[in-house]
Amino acid sequence: MKWIAFIICLIIPSAALALTVEGNSYEDSVTIKGHELKLIGAGLREIYGFNVYTLGAYSETGGCEDQEIIDKEEVKYLRLNILRNIDSEKVVRRINEAFNDSLPPNVSPNLLKHRDQSFSYFKGRCLKGTVFEFIYIPGTGTIFKQNGKIMGPTIPGKEYHTAFWNVYFGKKTCCSELKDQLLVKCRPEQPLRPMESDDPYSVYRN
Repeated sequence: MKWIAFIICLIIPSAALALTVEGNSYEDSVTIKGHELKLIGAGLREIYGFNVYTLGAYSETGGCEDQEIIDKEEVKYLRLNILRNIDSEKVVRRINEAFNDSLPPNVSPNLLKHRDQSFSYFKGRCLKGTVFEFIYIPGTGTIFKQNGKIMGPTIPGKEYHTAFWNVYFGKKTCCSELKDQLLVKCRPEQPLRPMESDDPYSVYRN
């Protein structure tokens, strides 16, 4: 399926949007480590026409500008829901390709070490229904969780965080269609109306 249907729910009184993508619900706000985060957006990742995972992105400000989302020093959160059984080696290979495209021109040895450390957390098969969570906390680093359990030591520093968030929001993103979906509800100039087709953007068009 090329596109997906979003189920849009208005949250009263804030009029914020909660999104459901392929049966996975992304609430308009979540609390992480005592910080309330706002939903930036959610979408579907497809590879060769197969639905692979859905992703929801959150930050404290809920900003809409891609570079600002990356650069802002605040608590951020990504939740990834696996839609099909996948071998972890394929997952790591895909992430590695996307991550390497997101690295700065003069990548530091420290960043490469942290990249390899984080990839080592993915082992075995990723089964349908698996939930990955990636939490960034300023001054602490990036926490990796699988099905609610911490996968390994926290990856320290903003340098790693920046490369990681560049994967989804950077100019060289691996997933331009997913990026568009993550940012689509941040377009206030396009008013909401009832959805009439399978086009997820139809709810924002005149």
